[in-house]
Amino acid sequence: MKTIEYISECISHIINVSDKLKLKCYIHGGLVPDIMKGKLLRNHSTIYVIMENMHENIEYILNYLKEKGLELDYSGYIKSLHVSKYYINDKKEFIKIIITSINFHENTAIWKYLGEYGFICFPREWLDKEYRNFYGLNIYTSGIELEYCYKILFRYLKPYYPNDKVEKHLKAMEYYENEILEKNINPFDLFKKIWCYSPYWHEKGYSRSGYEPPILVLGKDVVKNNHRTQNLCKRYIEKNKKNE
Repeated sequence: MKTIEYISECISHIINVSDKLKLKCYIHGGLVPDIMKGKLLRNHSTIYVIMENMHENIEYILNYLKEKGLELDYSGYIKSLHVSKYYINDKKEFIKIIITSINFHENTAIWKYLGEYGFICFPREWLDKEYRNFYGLNIYTSGIELEYCYKILFRYLKPYYPNDKVEKHLKAMEYYENEILEKNINPFDLFKKIWCYSPYWHEKGYSRSGYEPPILVLGKDVVKNNHRTQNLCKRYIEKNKKNE
């Protein structure tokens, strides 16, 4: 397992540069359940971060991280920054952080996961408002609501899902479903508040997955065809009936 010291060091550089710019950054993806449980649950070679106004401040961010000895690869086309570092020990461990940008318009968050070629709009209130402590780091996460919806919408955002990640995806889905039920969140209400615009992969083609989703996807329409979410909605209704 990657030592938490290596993961913490890489994340701390991202937190420090965002703090200097007075911007917020949020951990997204596979590390979120670990942060919420307060311990490292599995191996993580890639950490995903959403940073406020990252693209608008990219020059400062690149200079700061370069001074810290990190390898950088920035795509201005899709506005994505890949940060990586090798740690020389008996295993020669490798940590990568992928940073994408998020902007806010009043109460709406606009996550530009592919720059202008792919973004997701959702309520800003879904994002953490208070820090979570993770091995001494004060961290915000993207929140249960966004992570769950993202897992459901994923097939519309990218043309295929690597086979080696399917098991991790399913475990994460189960975790978020249980959290949503425990917190008594109505799953159907969540999907009324999220939509995504994804022309990038549509233009590239969806031949590997055998279908071509629309460029504009409304969360409420996805629920109608997603059996897993429909089942979660039924569990939510049954739980509340028992509590009446």
